Amino acid sequence: MSFLSDQLTRASCIMSSSNVLTSMPSFSWIHQINLPHQTSWTSSLVWAAPTLSTLLILSPSAHSQTQNICERLDALNSNGKICNLSSKEITSLSSDDFTGLSSLRKLYLSNNNLSSLPEDIFAGLSSLRNLNLNKNKLSSLPEDIFAGLSNLETLLLNKNNLSSLPEDIFNGLSDLHKLSLNKNDLSSLPEDIFAGLSDLDTLLLNKNELSSLPENIFAGLSDLHILSLNKNELSSLPENIFDGLSDLEILRLNKNDLSNLPKDIFDELSDLDTLNLNENSLICLPKSLPLNVTVSPADLLSCGELVLTPSSLSVAEGGSGSYTVALANVPSSAVTVTVSTSSGVTLDTDAATNGNQNSLSFSTSNWSTPQMVMVSGEQDDNAVNDIVMLAHTASGGNYGAVTANLSVTVSDDETAALLLTPASLTVA
Repeated sequence: MSFLSDQLTRASCIMSSSNVLTSMPSFSWIHQINLPHQTSWTSSLVWAAPTLSTLLILSPSAHSQTQNICERLDALNSNGKICNLSSKEITSLSSDDFTGLSSLRKLYLSNNNLSSLPEDIFAGLSSLRNLNLNKNKLSSLPEDIFAGLSNLETLLLNKNNLSSLPEDIFNGLSDLHKLSLNKNDLSSLPEDIFAGLSDLDTLLLNKNELSSLPENIFAGLSDLHILSLNKNELSSLPENIFDGLSDLEILRLNKNDLSNLPKDIFDELSDLDTLNLNENSLICLPKSLPLNVTVSPADLLSCGELVLTPSSLSVAEGGSGSYTVALANVPSSAVTVTVSTSSGVTLDTDAATNGNQNSLSFSTSNWSTPQMVMVSGEQDDNAVNDIVMLAHTASGGNYGAVTANLSVTVSDDETAALLLTPASLTVA
């Protein structure tokens, strides 16, 4: 059916009782269009819809077919399992936009202008496997927005404006295999946000603003194979952050602000194959790194270790004792070890120099020669043994920021007693 709109300028009502429209011009002067046999509402009719002054009277059967947005925009495939709403310039969604789509497997909403979503927008999509929300303007998400999506396997939230996420937002997504949050504004993450994602294989957090991570944030992700954190603002990492990730094969930490790493940080990454640390401030790698790992940059040396002998020390108040410091392996250049302590003891690293010294110097030739540190216990007025920690910090070569501690027990020389004044008393 077609109309010559320039010939209908005097009409106020159009009856189309035996026709089915596939397209429609805009009739600003028409007040009523009667379409009793119109059983579908195609995308061409949506985008060429009449002005608000026009009243549409559709077939009753057409009403039920226009309830979900996938059908309204002709985005549903023939078997009703894929809805592609990408690049439709959608600015908002209502709670009933996906009504009647319980068999839907894949939903693509990328490259739209969505800034928020109703909490129950995905309710009823129990069969959904793949959800793509890339390239929108989402700044926050309701806590229960993914509740009920127990079969979801892939969730893509790249290129949004998310600055934070609710702690329980991924609860119930036990079948999730891939989670991608690249290119958002995330500055922090709750410690338990990934708890329960036991089947997660790939976690992508690239190009955010993360400056730190909770120690147990990846706990429970025993099936994780790929973890990518490149281009964030991480300056340090907790020592146990990768504990339990025995299946991890690819770890990307490039383009952060890391200057050193805990010496045992890679201890449990037995399957690690690729480690990217490019564009950080690292000068060496912890020795806990598994063998046969491909590391970028390739010229990073193994970090050295300090050897303290003995590993602990006991001295009496007013007395003294000693221990030695050496390097475990040859340094790439000269190394200085600085020793510091709190109150309770004094120390001296060079008895031949006036005053107490607190540093030791090692070269590429004398690195294995032990150097002595003298420790003296200070007097106090209590009868309690004190425990003091000596901190050793190295600088230079591949020993940059290497640390080691030594515990010193100071045995007290006072005897606990009651002081009675006067020592005796006479009463009548």
